[in-house]
Amino acid sequence: MAGTHRAGRTYQHMLRRLLAPVLPVIAVAVSLCAPASAQEAANVCTRAVAETVYVPAFSRIHTHARQRQPLASTLVVHNVDPQVSISLTSVAFYDEAGGLVQTLLEAPVELTPFASANFLTEMSDSSGGIGANYLLEWTSDRAACSPRALAVMIGGTGTHGISFSVEGHVIARKSAAAQ
Repeated sequence: MAGTHRAGRTYQHMLRRLLAPVLPVIAVAVSLCAPASAQEAANVCTRAVAETVYVPAFSRIHTHARQRQPLASTLVVHNVDPQVSISLTSVAFYDEAGGLVQTLLEAPVELTPFASANFLTEMSDSSGGIGANYLLEWTSDRAACSPRALAVMIGGTGTHGISFSVEGHVIARKSAAAQ
């Protein structure tokens, strides 16, 4: 009986050693799949007729104390409403000090259901700095699902690369009831 108990402890110890490195990854994966809040779970789609969306971006990022990796950033705006078109009315790129670097939209752009638009800040353009950001505004004649806005950053040299994405946050919203 003592041999069985010891073998069980050895198996548990081995299992813990094998799973220890992947448990944080599993925890992150589970948290990414779960709704951020009860309100998000209840509201499949937040509807509005206009919004201003802030999207963090990065023109470069620290890789070591004295070394920075330049990054290209692409802002992608997806109209996720299956029935209502939206109009992008403004897209601007700001630097880490909050100064306007560039207006990226000359005229409004209509995004039909499930359409998207993208805006590139090239890797050679480091004017935004580490804390750069995009600010976009959209409107619609009818209440539409809030679009998804993401900045995708990518960079690398030689055989090493880095890529990640950041989702935008609504900072102003005009609901259909507020019209």
